[in-house]
This record gives sequence, structure tokens and C-alpha cells, in this order.
Amino acid sequence: MAIMKPIKSIFHLSSNISRSCPEEGCGFAIANDALDDAVNHMIEVHGYQVEHIGQETSTGGDGRPYHSTVAVVAKRE
Repeated sequence: MAIMKPIKSIFHLSSNISRSCPEEGCGFAIANDALDDAVNHMIEVHGYQVEHIGQETSTGGDGRPYHSTVAVVAKRE
């Protein structure tokens, strides 16, 4: 059985949220409509690993359920 290294940092990506890359000095803009690009950026440029991909449900402005896709990526020591 492989032993996993401890997690150094974790980042939550969502198809519902736009934000900047959390890595210091990186100017990559994480767009909510390009979740795949954001996940690829975190893996290829910063060495993160995907820990989870799934769905998140919240309440929209109209009171109805709003579904988005989320990915949790982590950098290990």
C-alpha cells in the first residue's frame, strides 16, 4: 500500500466562482466557466493533485436550487 504525503495546501475550485490562482506571484485568472482549464493549470503549473470532483448545490437568487461543479485540489509535501 502506498503511503501518501501530507497535504501542504488545498484549494476549492467551482464552476460558480471566478478568482485568482492562490499561488503567490501567479497571475492566472480562474474563470468559473473554464473549470477544466483551472484544474489543468493547478496540476500542470503548480503540481497540485485532484482530491475530489463533484457537484455542489446552493440556493439561487430566485430561491431555486443552483447546481455547480466543484474540484478540490491539493499540493502535497
